[in-house]
Amino acid sequence: MTVSEMAEEVNKMYIGGDTETAISMNEDLHIHVKNNVQNPNCALEQVADSYSEMNTWELARNSYSCVIQSMMDNTRHCKPQNDDALTYFLPSASFTVLEKYANVCMQLRDLTGAMRANQKCLAIIRSSTLVADGPNRTSHSARAIVDPRMPSILSNIARIQFVNGSICDAIKVYKYCLSIQRNLIKRDSVAEANTLSVLGRIFRMLGRHRAAIDWHEEALELRTKVMGGSHMSLSSDLLAIAKIHYRLEELDLSLATFSDCLHVLRSNPCSSTGLISSILCNMGIICSQLDDQRNAQGCYEEAITTARPIVDSDPACRPILAKSQYYLATIRQAQGSISMAVECAEEAIQYGLLLEGSGDQLSILRFLLQLYSSCEDREKVQFYSDKIAEIEHKEDDSGQRKKPRGPRSHGAPAA
Repeated sequence: MTVSEMAEEVNKMYIGGDTETAISMNEDLHIHVKNNVQNPNCALEQVADSYSEMNTWELARNSYSCVIQSMMDNTRHCKPQNDDALTYFLPSASFTVLEKYANVCMQLRDLTGAMRANQKCLAIIRSSTLVADGPNRTSHSARAIVDPRMPSILSNIARIQFVNGSICDAIKVYKYCLSIQRNLIKRDSVAEANTLSVLGRIFRMLGRHRAAIDWHEEALELRTKVMGGSHMSLSSDLLAIAKIHYRLEELDLSLATFSDCLHVLRSNPCSSTGLISSILCNMGIICSQLDDQRNAQGCYEEAITTARPIVDSDPACRPILAKSQYYLATIRQAQGSISMAVECAEEAIQYGLLLEGSGDQLSILRFLLQLYSSCEDREKVQFYSDKIAEIEHKEDDSGQRKKPRGPRSHGAPAA
């Protein structure tokens, strides 16, 4: 039986649910490879790669760890005994294995293992830089020999720090990563823009909205320069900027940015139809707040037309369709078109308005009760009165009664 066949058997055992036996068999496989294969480290790395491809992450981690330990043992014969010091003397081939090991650790949510592996990668890069450049490097040569692998490792470290809650440390590392990206001989503008976008998201999360806009706009400018004004990658930064402007109550800027985002999405056939309908609904909400009911109505109607064909296959579109129908119903009521308002509101109920809890359901139910009362439909009035009473009774029993909310045309964007 070949090594790959043995690995496949181990993987089948693991997937079958006999985890302990699979791990034990994998350890036996490691011993077999070390004793019988001419280049055991290469063979074990291939085994680990096969586990990664099949998403059996624990087996992959164990196998990559075995390769790394073997490399360190081989190096330890003539180098320092301390593992951290030893990292500087590991062969450059170990970088790839460490990087793979770090990625597997992230899949397993082993943040400590991922951090240690990325730090070892960084140590290898720095040691190779010192060897290549020597102790008397100038600022010009320091710029020239920046290792192109460094940004991705720094980004990984920053991501781990962010997940661990070390936000300030993560920001510092992301900024350092950005400076390295800008000093590469062959700059990767897309990766640079991604770092700018991440910083924008972090500052937005921290409530530093102006700084967040600056980071996103810089990312947007770079993406536009590299990929053109209609590339799909522009949409995420545009969407973020639009939401921040809305949060800052800069409605005109928010509406214009949502419109730019919509243009980008419509220029790409693979764009999410649900996202397009959500943006249209948001634009309708903003138009309502700007007292532009004509354009608000157009946005809601287009959102409904976009979402309705896919609502059954994409449940995420249901709250968007329901919200658009609800807000369109309030406009129809204001226009005096009660029958059309009722039709819209009934469809909103059908798709479970907003799905945020019974408070929103009560809002639309009360709205429908008001509509049917105005057209003196006693049967519907009784039906919705009973429905409202039923929900209120359940809320009283659970102690979760919310403050009643009437029909709105000024809700927060849903995207």
